[in-house]
Amino acid sequence: MKYLLFFTAIIFIFNSGCHAAETDYPSGSTLWIAIYTGTGTARLFITDKNGDISSVSSIEDSLTAPLGSLWKLFVYIYITDKGIIPEPYLCKGKDPDEIFCCKPGHAIRAEEALYRSCGLFFDPKRLRIDPQQWKSYWKDKVRPDFEWLTRIETLKPDTPVRVRELLTALYQINTLRFALSKTQSVLSKVLTQGTAKGAVRYLGNTVKIKTFTWNHPVLKDKYIGGFAGWLNDGASVWSAGEGKSQDVLSGWDSRVANLLNRPRAKTWEPCVEVRFFDRYPIDKILKMPDEESVGSGPLKGLFRIAFKNGNSLTFKTERGLYCEKALSIFGKFDLSEYVARVIDREIETEPVEAAKAFAILIRTYLIRNAAQNRGCFRIADSSDFQRVSVQSPTDAAVNLSYWTDSLILTGRMPVNYRSDQTDSESFSWTQAKKLAGEGCYFDEILRIAYPGSGIGLMDIRENADCERLTHIESWLRLNADKWQRYLMSLPGYEPPEKIEVCRLGSGNPYSDIEKNRITVRSSDTVEDKISIAHEYLHLAFKNHPCGTDENFIENTAKTLILKEGGEYERFQN
Repeated sequence: MKYLLFFTAIIFIFNSGCHAAETDYPSGSTLWIAIYTGTGTARLFITDKNGDISSVSSIEDSLTAPLGSLWKLFVYIYITDKGIIPEPYLCKGKDPDEIFCCKPGHAIRAEEALYRSCGLFFDPKRLRIDPQQWKSYWKDKVRPDFEWLTRIETLKPDTPVRVRELLTALYQINTLRFALSKTQSVLSKVLTQGTAKGAVRYLGNTVKIKTFTWNHPVLKDKYIGGFAGWLNDGASVWSAGEGKSQDVLSGWDSRVANLLNRPRAKTWEPCVEVRFFDRYPIDKILKMPDEESVGSGPLKGLFRIAFKNGNSLTFKTERGLYCEKALSIFGKFDLSEYVARVIDREIETEPVEAAKAFAILIRTYLIRNAAQNRGCFRIADSSDFQRVSVQSPTDAAVNLSYWTDSLILTGRMPVNYRSDQTDSESFSWTQAKKLAGEGCYFDEILRIAYPGSGIGLMDIRENADCERLTHIESWLRLNADKWQRYLMSLPGYEPPEKIEVCRLGSGNPYSDIEKNRITVRSSDTVEDKISIAHEYLHLAFKNHPCGTDENFIENTAKTLILKEGGEYERFQN
């Protein structure tokens, strides 16, 4: 395992509270991690190649580092918080830095530009960011004396920044609720499909980070790299070592990763509604130890259920369970608690890599198979679906759910699993344990079980805001098939995969390229149908310059509806 050297133009080694001479440097097998929790001073951890912490100290102002690609993170936060929607960047194949952006002839938007680290997109001149407005914004939101941040002309990768100030600025961004939520949602993709793709193996979804790589300030043809962002509890984090950011992240073992795995702060999640004991009629529900009959309402404490088949079950619950008048038990949980309850009911929490793989399968199965009702997933506690523990979840199961938060399996293969039988249509817990015992990580287990699949993310914040218009989705699927012959003749057309259609509360219809989603008001009139076709075309031409040409999109939408769609004569009348 390779651990890397961190150095700056001027650097000090901290060792038991003392620092060495300026000429000293860490060895090539050390990694530097700095964490700030918002109180006291930021702490610097130096780890060795085995992941053991060799030194812990407070960060002094003398510790500086080049800003690297982190400048892009601050630009993204600024435009997000200000509600600025920039024009996509079109790759023309003339700039070598476009390798971080897109293929020639394709375009890239803000979210993808952030997790791919496309600096050309975030060029302040291209975005027409006013230097005075920028200065006023950051002086108000963070600190007026952080000149590296408030002066946009100095916001460059080679700008030296005090690490303590960088951590303070990131921590202050916790107050920008909307911008932070949006930013962290995008940064989750850094580990699954961005500049640190593959590091999800060691970090799960426990960090929200932007990577950076920059030229070594002293040694020719060398780099320093690392990342900065936030941990689960809101603490800000920065890390650096010798090499590119991918090198820094790829070699971590679990002991180093555990330093970053913090208790998760309470966040909003979609809910899951569960109908318990779907196949087992209940005779009575008794509150223990006095065995008093229970009426309708929330359940808290120790209970015993007597089933009509003669069996019984005693369980303890603190929250989330309700008794209904028809002697049935209903549960309503956050998604993470639901996953933990299924872990406790269907598998075990050891071996850990097998349990991580199954936590991802459980979440994937739910979102693919559960019905939805007013923002909640709805599913029965049944062997036909997933079995859910009526007991409050164990800490081990909750930790596994949090570690894999929002991670799902990508690809089109059906996600079925069983306890001990692996076949062509399902994967078993027994097989997962065997693979974990052979040294496989969770992502390797899933790749073996589901060839061609990958690890992706469900964006629970975006999903929460979508009230699905399934009748319009059906209309769109039917008409998109009719439009194919015409659209295939146009350069750049790529049939979109399954599109979600969401109800528009106010404002103008729009499309979300990242989520393959359009948001519209209705499909009642011809004008409504043109709007739906318009947003569909933005998705269909998202990788071509035509996708950003509003005249082309609108004229093509009218052609589809008024001519190809057969509405032309009626509209003319």
